[in-house]
Amino acid sequence: MNIPSFRRLLLALAMALALTPASVLADWTTYHLDQSRTGNDTTEPAATNVSSAWNANVSGQIYAEPLIVGNTVLVATEQNNVYGLDAATGAVLWSNTSLGTPVTQSTLPCGNINPVVGITGTPVVDTATSLMYVVATLAQPNVHYELYAININNGATAWHETVSPSGNPIYQGQRSALALANGRVYIPFGGRSGDCGTYSGTVVGALASGPGSLVSYALPAGHEGGIWAPSGSAVDGSGNVYVTTGNTTCGSTCNPFDFGETVLKLSPTLGLVDWWAPTNWPSLNAGDTDVGSVGPALLPNNRIFQVGKGGTGYILNTTGMGHISNAPFSGSACPGMTADAAFGGTAWAAPYIYVPCRTKLVALNVNTTTPSFTVAWQGPAVSYSGPPILAGGVVWTIDPAGTLYGLNPTTGAIVYNIGITFANHFATPAAAGGRLFVPAGQVLRAYNLAPPPVTLNPSSLTFGNRPQGSTSPAQSSTITNSSGAPLTINSISISGDFAQTNTCGTLPATFAPGSGCSVSVTFTPTASGTRTGSVTIDDSATGSPHQLRLTGYSFAFKAAHTLDGWGGPHADGGTPPLTDSAYWPGWKIARSAALLPDASAGYVLDGYGGVHTAGTIANVPTAYFGFDIARDIVFLPTA
Repeated sequence: MNIPSFRRLLLALAMALALTPASVLADWTTYHLDQSRTGNDTTEPAATNVSSAWNANVSGQIYAEPLIVGNTVLVATEQNNVYGLDAATGAVLWSNTSLGTPVTQSTLPCGNINPVVGITGTPVVDTATSLMYVVATLAQPNVHYELYAININNGATAWHETVSPSGNPIYQGQRSALALANGRVYIPFGGRSGDCGTYSGTVVGALASGPGSLVSYALPAGHEGGIWAPSGSAVDGSGNVYVTTGNTTCGSTCNPFDFGETVLKLSPTLGLVDWWAPTNWPSLNAGDTDVGSVGPALLPNNRIFQVGKGGTGYILNTTGMGHISNAPFSGSACPGMTADAAFGGTAWAAPYIYVPCRTKLVALNVNTTTPSFTVAWQGPAVSYSGPPILAGGVVWTIDPAGTLYGLNPTTGAIVYNIGITFANHFATPAAAGGRLFVPAGQVLRAYNLAPPPVTLNPSSLTFGNRPQGSTSPAQSSTITNSSGAPLTINSISISGDFAQTNTCGTLPATFAPGSGCSVSVTFTPTASGTRTGSVTIDDSATGSPHQLRLTGYSFAFKAAHTLDGWGGPHADGGTPPLTDSAYWPGWKIARSAALLPDASAGYVLDGYGGVHTAGTIANVPTAYFGFDIARDIVFLPTA
């Protein structure tokens, strides 16, 4: 299938999806969308004409995948800062910058996250409680790990507790994504790049309801075996937790076996239920060829897909995993690569699993009934292949050298090639509401997957300065059904110091393609300063609700003062006569207005450069005897 015909197919899909009810749109609340780590969002409109929506700068490098709930994009950075951004505009809805000081990389014995280490692992959201769970690396009072529950509506910290595993945190890294299941937050720990010091691969389970007893599973003390893959753990329908380890310190001579290079199945309370390791684990262990450089992915028919640094892909059973044994099926998942072959996380859209091999993305055609796979295609050459996702009928992968690729999911042909300047290792995008969100260093870039099915012209309204309590002239915006199918507008609401009327008729109302109505807005400020609000349009199109941004200004001066000829300030508009001059009694001459916004006195300047506090009797420096006349007001920057 060539690219033009593929885009025609996407266009047809777009028309079918354009009026998908908003209620079925998926929030992106965890790494790669779901507990199986499929990374496959089938609710998005077809990516027929991808365009830049906005760019948002944040403080700190972004390693974690962005998450999306409703109209809020959640971003966590290595500076230990968390942001809630408006999905439509990128505006900061809230930020929490008070989690604590991150650790300076140069103070750690090894590692490759610079210049500071803060939040690396992708957080997880519980939409039922509106809490996002993040793990921050804190420098004070000593290096340790703290789990924070953040309210996604306003960014406030609900609670926090220390979740550092046994051992010395300076050697332990928390790169893996968090998972939420069984009323617990599961937090994997490994080492740092370079495997310095002694540590043990560990999973900690913290109560999602608040600080309390922790459960954990750990490899033998000091044996390494890090659980560090960016995709973290997968969780099955029974609440079992699957993680994969890296190499341990005993190399090829482990006796007893210490669970390096192993896929582990853990109970909800993190007891060991079952496990599998390849028969060549001794050579993998000795060569630092981690099976666990990519997290496990759960596939249909009780299958697990696993791939690691060695480039071999394994299909395993979730029941009767086999301990040390040949997998039900194994083969080369990264053709020609046997070292540092794959990192991050996979994506699944039957029958394909998409593998982030080092120099290119590889698609495998998988049979989960009779376990097997074949290579379907290999993508373009890249510096590193980022963990892929699917959205809008396209496979998306980030080359950290600065390119976002969109590939045909069945052929691997390049559909989109978008410059993003830079991204961190293992960066992976997310999708929701008709948009793709791409972490690019300290910038989150958002892209429209297709022209919006609803357009607002203009998309925002700005009202000039109004006195408090007065109503502005009306401004209007036109709502147009830009899709190829009927659009139903369910309701129109407004917030802030604004009011609206519209020509949409009795709601709900349905509009044919190309038709629409208009909304008229007025502004009546109730307080001074910048006032904001929005018109919210709840409709049947993808990306609902759609919003019209509103901004108005009201800067009310306090009572100004009149200034007499020698610096005496007097209430402007008052009926009493002016008092005598502070300098020459008997002179009652009003000279100018003191227009200080806060109505406080500034300074006055005498005729020869002397500066005096306004309204006070002062000894004015005399250039010529008797000429002690204050001339003008000096406006202070602080006034």
